[in-house]
Amino acid sequence: RYMALEPSDERGPRFYLQTLLDSGRSAEALAFLKKQHQANPRDVKIVASLGAVSSKAGKFDEALKWYEKRAALLPTEAKARYLIGTLCWQHLYKNSTVSDSQRVALADRGLAALRQALELQPKYVEALTYINLLYRERSKGQNDVAMREADMTQARKYHKQALALIKARAAKKKPAKAKGGGK
Repeated sequence: RYMALEPSDERGPRFYLQTLLDSGRSAEALAFLKKQHQANPRDVKIVASLGAVSSKAGKFDEALKWYEKRAALLPTEAKARYLIGTLCWQHLYKNSTVSDSQRVALADRGLAALRQALELQPKYVEALTYINLLYRERSKGQNDVAMREADMTQARKYHKQALALIKARAAKKKPAKAKGGGK
């Protein structure tokens, strides 16, 4: 009703969407967002909201589609690709019943996105961390022991890279110890 009374107030749609989400009406929230998307197909905020709401509603395939659309709209943003990788990892981690071939394929999709994030931002510790985690999930889908171990080797490699960057950052932040003997 507020949107009808004050159509020029940009807060109206946000208030309405938040009301739908707070009351657990995710199907209506998705319908509302899809309608907004039709009117503004390149609006990154709407696309991001569609991804987040789809994910919270348990619609993984739909969420992944929206996350990938967001990344396409933001070709130079590493975080958009990172979010695809984390979404894939979260789905695999929480769903041990994902079949072996689907597990490997979905892990590969997340890994590709995370590698793109690293191309855009080479010292992206979080992306390295999730590459490690996705290789661990990917290994669970490997029927061949050698392939499983190869995935775990890759996981350990990226884990070490992430730790090295974290240590390097921490070393930069440490203040240099004062030289000399005090007072």
